[in-house]
Amino acid sequence: SKGRGNKMDVILAVRLYFDQMIKDSGVGMKALLMDKETTTMIALVYAQSEVFQKEVYLFESLDSRAREPMKHLNAIVFVRPTRANVESLARELQAPNYNSYFIYFSYFLEDKGMENALSTLAKADEHEVVKEIKEFYADFYALTNNVFTFNLTPASSHTGHWDAHHLSRVTDGLASVLLALKKKPVIRYVAQSRMAEDLARGVAAVYKDHPRQFAFRQPDNPPLLLILDRHNDPITPLLHQWTYHAMIHELIGMSNNRVDLSNAPGIKADLKEVVLSTEQDEFFKKSMYLNFGEVGVAIKELLEEYQAKAKSHEQIESIADMKAFVENYPQFRKLSGATSKHVAVASELSRLVSDYNLLSVSELEQDIVTANEKSQSSRTLLSLMASPKTGNFDRLRLALLYQLRYGQTGSEMSEIKKSLSQHFGDKGKLFLEMMQEYDKKRSIELFESSTPVGLFAKKLFKGVKGVENIYIRHTPAVSNVVLDGVKGKLKDQLYVPVEVPDPRPPREHRPQDIIVFIVGGATYAEAYAMANICRDNPPVRIIIGGTHVHNSKSFLEEVAASTHRGANLTDAAWSLK
Repeated sequence: SKGRGNKMDVILAVRLYFDQMIKDSGVGMKALLMDKETTTMIALVYAQSEVFQKEVYLFESLDSRAREPMKHLNAIVFVRPTRANVESLARELQAPNYNSYFIYFSYFLEDKGMENALSTLAKADEHEVVKEIKEFYADFYALTNNVFTFNLTPASSHTGHWDAHHLSRVTDGLASVLLALKKKPVIRYVAQSRMAEDLARGVAAVYKDHPRQFAFRQPDNPPLLLILDRHNDPITPLLHQWTYHAMIHELIGMSNNRVDLSNAPGIKADLKEVVLSTEQDEFFKKSMYLNFGEVGVAIKELLEEYQAKAKSHEQIESIADMKAFVENYPQFRKLSGATSKHVAVASELSRLVSDYNLLSVSELEQDIVTANEKSQSSRTLLSLMASPKTGNFDRLRLALLYQLRYGQTGSEMSEIKKSLSQHFGDKGKLFLEMMQEYDKKRSIELFESSTPVGLFAKKLFKGVKGVENIYIRHTPAVSNVVLDGVKGKLKDQLYVPVEVPDPRPPREHRPQDIIVFIVGGATYAEAYAMANICRDNPPVRIIIGGTHVHNSKSFLEEVAASTHRGANLTDAAWSLK
């Protein structure tokens, strides 16, 4: 595990664990047995072709009953430490299908009601095929090098408290992130959030219960784990995004780095689902934080590079040309795949921006949340609501943003409600009420009373025709909090430190390594904001995680499930196009 302690990289942390499993199990052909969750955890950080290169030729689900004996293979088992997995494993060991077993659990095995797990497995191993049982703390989904999640939504029930199973899962997962990164940070949580406090105290209890595993050499300037609450910024997940990664998730949707393009008109069969992974897609890694205009230019360059290479492959006249073609073919195929994939994704984004009038919608969103022009914003909003090009979902999001900014009373708001009900019936009113209830739990101020309109205006797009002057004035609330953390200015009464004997925050604690976790879900816009803080404040390194990674639709589902007004909402209410 050399080097893991020096990196703040969740993908690398999982890859290093997996590499160690391969190394432990020795040379020769192997089978890999996993559960549903660990299958996804590994698929996010390793392509199947890379795993094949490590002599893993068979992938099996641990709970499958229809396995054929293959005594010439060794088995690597990587599963979560659940009762069901221990039972499946015991059953497998009683009638082993493989030569020997190297077993890895993604978190502490003998924890919370699992005290007899090891003796259960020892009893089952009558054939003495188990060569190793270890804990490798990769109990989270690493989406990019600096973003992780647990794919849990909603985090709370309508009572506003943790669902007990979710609290336990997130506590374990967050502790496992710290163990994988070899960090024992100072823990702070945002005041007045019961859920953030419960999680912070849960992680502190893990420190106490497992001192040996957390016995890392502490730097003079310990890392910081900052636990925040989505309730404190309902604005960011509702806004349209214009950087490539965030925009794809907002307009098309991403699930475990997979993008469903099946609704794109005329899409080819092999592009109906594409994977966008920073590990396996060099172009995506380079362009994920570019704005849409810059992405257009970058894709054009990618296309030109592909066309030039394709042309050179047409001219095969000698043995030497043939040899060069065969040697370069894998890279050429990779380039061809990347080009067609990103052209398809960008074309679909471009279609949606144009069909749904998103430049105008987005400009108004920014006006609502960063300027202080109530009557002007309401006039533009009503005119956009009336436009046949505006999608229903955008009508709703604009009304929600306006209500969050200016409150639910006043003549402008009644006009907006009236217009919304023409498109939505009573459903529109219900969404506004749900958001009002959700926003009552917010404990920080999001809006300054007046902001000069041009103050943060930036000319965003350049280089591609048809995309000119959209503003990205809004900064996610988490940026200001993290910047205070970087400068050592977090106030204890607002961001409460949890008492743990070691590490205590030094008086002027300016952490270099920060792990931000948002209960209720993070967004790719916030990941982008964190990357910018790292860029501007070396050597600061930040990783961000959330119970889920939201776009506006999944965020509104979270809002509905965590409010009394939305608790009984049926799925039919979500037909918001």
